[in-house]
Amino acid sequence: MGVPLRKSSLECEVARGRGLPHTWQAFRLGLLAVALSFVAACGGAPVIETSPAIPDVDRVYFLQPLSGFDRSLDAESRRQIEAAFNQLVLHRDSSEAHRVASELRRRDPELAPARVLEAQARLYDGDFRGAAGLVDSVRFEFPRYLAAGMVFARASELQGDLVEAYAEYERLSASVNVAFDRAVDLRPRALEAQAQRIEDARNRGRLDEAGEALERLQAWDPLSDRTLQLSFEVARDADDLPQQLRWIRELVALTPEDLELRSTWGDLEMRGGDPNMALEIFQNLTHDHPDDPYFADQFDRAKFIWRLRNLPPIVAETVAVRELTRADYAVLVYWLVPGVRAGGNPEAKIATDILDHPRRQEIMRVVNLDLMRLDGSLRVFRPEAPVTRVDALRTLLLALQRMSPPAACVAGATGGFVSWDSACRAGVTCGVLATTSDCLPSAPLAGREALEWIRLAVSF
Repeated sequence: MGVPLRKSSLECEVARGRGLPHTWQAFRLGLLAVALSFVAACGGAPVIETSPAIPDVDRVYFLQPLSGFDRSLDAESRRQIEAAFNQLVLHRDSSEAHRVASELRRRDPELAPARVLEAQARLYDGDFRGAAGLVDSVRFEFPRYLAAGMVFARASELQGDLVEAYAEYERLSASVNVAFDRAVDLRPRALEAQAQRIEDARNRGRLDEAGEALERLQAWDPLSDRTLQLSFEVARDADDLPQQLRWIRELVALTPEDLELRSTWGDLEMRGGDPNMALEIFQNLTHDHPDDPYFADQFDRAKFIWRLRNLPPIVAETVAVRELTRADYAVLVYWLVPGVRAGGNPEAKIATDILDHPRRQEIMRVVNLDLMRLDGSLRVFRPEAPVTRVDALRTLLLALQRMSPPAACVAGATGGFVSWDSACRAGVTCGVLATTSDCLPSAPLAGREALEWIRLAVSF
């Protein structure tokens, strides 16, 4: 037998082994060498070659099975585990470890040290998946159980799961030197693998998985360009406007010269952030790039949206609605289309279903101006019915026609745009729609799109 250790076995394991074979083949070939035995001290003392053993370069991953276990264990079980572990690491014989672990687990299937011993034997045998699976729950139940964490980390690494290996090495890095070394070495590849997991989840439409994976990447590497970009993209996939604003601001701070990022930032501020900031962003972009029509148009949008601050809160609330009702659209037309609120006093029309409606004033005004119609037979407005895109477009075209002077794009039009085809074509002529295929006559209309239609119509 070798000379007794003058330091604890765990101290020696941590202090001496820092290397790593590049492949499992190298790991197994290394077992042919004559290596670790008990030594006089860890700090540079020679190895006494008494029997074939797991080399130092691999031995560091095999901590004594009770290392870090903070529960009581009967003396006989402890003795059997330690003896089987010595047989494994000193004589490269896993059979005793399998036997002892199996016997102890028959009595108590959840006995953590027995599971760790079995996992170490499987790790030695090359069953990396089995080894990791045995201790996966153990390391969570006993967070300070170093032996469990190290066998899980090493098994995960050898089966190619660099993310889980890095996570566990990093968790143990303050307590085990080799864990610190492996975490440093694996970090770049683990971060890239985690980023790829997020991309894969996004591509499969699994936003819950992407969000969970993103939380881990944010904890590991919160300020990198890649993390910030993925944070923004996941928020955009989820249509989470506050989070999009949070991350786009971080990205712009990181790369303020990126025009696309600044433009996206301004657009998000217009959608639901700070209208003053949006106005400033596009004012600066227009100033720096006076020949860019896109920035000029966005500046015009920002000015139009900034006006909402001086209108009743109901206007901004209606703009945020995903599918407008007829009453909602009447509110937007009343407050945003010039000449509607302050026009003449046309003949009053009575709609029997709006007498107690909270937006009665706005509805009656657009009805009396013949911008929105009542049901001819029942004299009802149907305020809670969805407004269709063609009805909303027709209302805008009629408002343009009733301006003084009428807008040029509709000045000569007759028939009140009754057919959806005539309304869609006039919408293109007036610059509200890019093409007639954007009309989608019977589809619903969102508040933000209605706001943009009104802006385009008014600016025409």
